[in-house]
Amino acid sequence: MDPLATEPGLQTPYMHNFTNHPWKTRQIVNKIREEEYTDGPGGLSGNDDSGQMSAWYVFGVPGFYPVDPVSDNYQLGTPLFKQTVINMASGKKFIINVLKKSPSSIYLRSVLLNGTSYKFNTISYKYISRVV
Repeated sequence: MDPLATEPGLQTPYMHNFTNHPWKTRQIVNKIREEEYTDGPGGLSGNDDSGQMSAWYVFGVPGFYPVDPVSDNYQLGTPLFKQTVINMASGKKFIINVLKKSPSSIYLRSVLLNGTSYKFNTISYKYISRVV
């Protein structure tokens, strides 16, 4: 299904994380965020069935998405903001910091988790809550 259709399969762009071309996930997610979500009239294209499209954006902004929500895993995308702070149930904070060479930079050169290199395209909630 076309990710820009009125009833898009918004998990589809993240399928590239399961291939040798995860950069395509970042490219497509960024394109969807720029073209399908605006702050003007009609800024949310398509049909927001039960908030599905809004939820996609809420996850997409910090840079991850639960392709399979019951699996406990999130697929990495491309963060929009320089910093996102997520308050965890434990009272701790999960902080995502982004260093970009330019505002148009969308690809992940490296990911660090608590200062340690992280080489995967997926991260689990269990792992996040354990290291935060």
